Amino acid sequence: MLTRILGFYVLLFSLSTYFLYRGETVFNRKLHFFWTITVFFISTFGALINASSGIQDAVVIYTAMRTQDFNPFFAFVTQNEMQTVIT
Repeated sequence: MLTRILGFYVLLFSLSTYFLYRGETVFNRKLHFFWTITVFFISTFGALINASSGIQDAVVIYTAMRTQDFNPFFAFVTQNEMQTVIT
């Protein structure tokens, strides 16, 4: 799923930069390029953070289910600083 979303971001980024580059009547082209690149990197970074958070959650849940030791899981859910920062 992440690769599809990232592929869609890359497609939109490519199309927008292509049309900005080829457009003859584009006013303030450098500013448009700057904001297009900035939004692309912000959205890509957000998608990667979201994916890494989901993977970390899945690993903690899987480990708790496999070992039947739920204390690390409860500590992760209630007291994990990284989880709090991401949320």
